Amino acid sequence: MMMLVEWLKQMDPTDWAIAGIILVVLEVLLPTSWLLWPGIAALIVALIHWLVPLGWTAQLLTFAALTMLMLVVGRRFYNPANIRSSQPDLNQQVGRHQGKVASLSQDAENGRSRIHLGDSEWQVELPAGETAKAGTQVEVTGQRSNTLLVKIIEQKQ
Repeated sequence: MMMLVEWLKQMDPTDWAIAGIILVVLEVLLPTSWLLWPGIAALIVALIHWLVPLGWTAQLLTFAALTMLMLVVGRRFYNPANIRSSQPDLNQQVGRHQGKVASLSQDAENGRSRIHLGDSEWQVELPAGETAKAGTQVEVTGQRSNTLLVKIIEQKQ
C-alpha cells in the first residue's frame, strides 16, 4: 500500500497522459466502453496537472470525479439504445419479419410448426395451440425469443 501511495505522490502529467493513452488503446482493442471514460479522465487530469500543478490527493480526487462525470455524460450520449436509425431492425431478423405472410412447411402440432422466410426456416407458434395443415397461410404478428408468433390467414383444407 505504501508503494502505491509513493507512486501516486510522484505522478506527473506525463504519467497521467500515458495511463490515459493506455486505457484508450485498451478500449480500442477490447471494445467494452468502460475503459474509455477513465482514459479520457486521465488525459484531462494530465492537462489540468500540466497547467496547474496538483498534489497527489487532488490528482486522485480529480481523476475519480472526472471518471464519474465522464461515465454519466458518456452513457447519456454514447448509449447504443439512444441511436436513431432509418433501419432500426437492420441486424434483428425477427423484427424485420413482422407482417410478412408465409405458408406452413409442416403440419402444426400443439400450435407449433415451421415456415420459410427468405433463406431461413423459422419455428412458429400459432395462437392458443391451434392446429393447421402444411401449406396454411399465416402472418407474422410478433416474436418470443427466436420463435415467430403467427396468425392463420387462410386455412389449407
